[in-house]
Amino acid sequence: MLHRFEGDTGRRLRVESLVTQKIVRGNRELAEQLADIVRLRPLVAGEKLIEQNGTDNDVFMVLAGAVQIVVNGRAVGRRGPNDHVGEMAAIEPTQKRAASVIALEESVVAAISEPQFAELGNTYPELYRCLAKELARRL
Repeated sequence: MLHRFEGDTGRRLRVESLVTQKIVRGNRELAEQLADIVRLRPLVAGEKLIEQNGTDNDVFMVLAGAVQIVVNGRAVGRRGPNDHVGEMAAIEPTQKRAASVIALEESVVAAISEPQFAELGNTYPELYRCLAKELARRL
């Protein structure tokens, strides 16, 4: 599935998938910028994307497939296309990973580093508003 999103030919599909992300909210200009900087990562079923209590802080946007959110060994949620994971560790520098994230099926995620995310947040402040709304909804 990764090949669909790779390279120049996959850029159109990256943009289309990114523009529908909840944190992008249809902002084509932001989706275009993201398409040029994200790192694509394929996942196989059962593969761990994020480890609870980890100290990494990338943000991941699910382009295809599905992942499960696991806290203290207990499944608490599921995320699929248009969802993001890992944002809490990116917006709070002292925050460790609050949950593990495990692929439920073959999936593709787009990763963005915390510095890149912060830079985009400065250019597109609505990115943080969308994050706040999504985190509030999850509570």
